[in-house]
Amino acid sequence: FAVLEKFIPGKHLAVTRSESETLHQVDYYLKQEEERNIIASEGQREVYSYHHTYSDRAAQILEFTGLRQG
Repeated sequence: FAVLEKFIPGKHLAVTRSESETLHQVDYYLKQEEERNIIASEGQREVYSYHHTYSDRAAQILEFTGLRQG
């Protein structure tokens, strides 16, 4: 899982390996609003810190193709 190279499960996102584990986590996080919101905020902060937004990716593609100078 490449996503695990940049993000920490339980801190930045929730990760499951099976359908039943996914269903269990969905039930859990629906009941744990504060924890869910903390993980969502931390994940968003981590995404922005690594420049993983659509806007960042588009700029990188334009620079790579020579259509935009960085």
